Amino acid sequence: DVRVRIAAVDLPAGLLLRDGDLDWRAYPAGQVPRDALREGTPQAELNGALVRRKVAAGTVLTAADFMRSDAPGFLAAVLQPGMRAVSVPIDDVSGNAGLIQPGDAVDLILTQRLSQETLGNNRRRNSVVSETVVENARVIAVGSSFQNQSSGDFKPIRARTVTLEVDPKAAEAVTVAAELGSLSLALRSFAL
Repeated sequence: DVRVRIAAVDLPAGLLLRDGDLDWRAYPAGQVPRDALREGTPQAELNGALVRRKVAAGTVLTAADFMRSDAPGFLAAVLQPGMRAVSVPIDDVSGNAGLIQPGDAVDLILTQRLSQETLGNNRRRNSVVSETVVENARVIAVGSSFQNQSSGDFKPIRARTVTLEVDPKAAEAVTVAAELGSLSLALRSFAL
């Protein structure tokens, strides 16, 4: 038997693949569907690839269904129409200890220290304030990686930047916020 890649669940166009999205199905050697992605080939490793078009659960996958993260133009292809990619600086604390991965949804929070002059004469000491700059932004890259790690070999990604998909107005707000104070990522649940 030859094992080929199949969709474990319905895959919407634009999805960045994770391990749980894919599965294997065995076929007798003479009955393998044409162009199927066979186990043991580099083409069958699709973690972090972009789904080009909607694929139903159980469908045998081919290379035409995906764009691999090492393909030219991948970042532009990942973006939804009208959206922008903006990178923000992070460290271990602001980036959730390296646990955020491509495909995750995050809120971007700005923290500022406001001095007495900024607040006016009613305050006698410095204050710290935070506000959410962007809500529910999709992470499209961590450092220079577009790929998620498989659960078996998961190690936190120690990166200095995270690239988010945002609308044009939010891209402007993120750029200004980066100059005003420190930025942190708040991971959102998939169950929202």
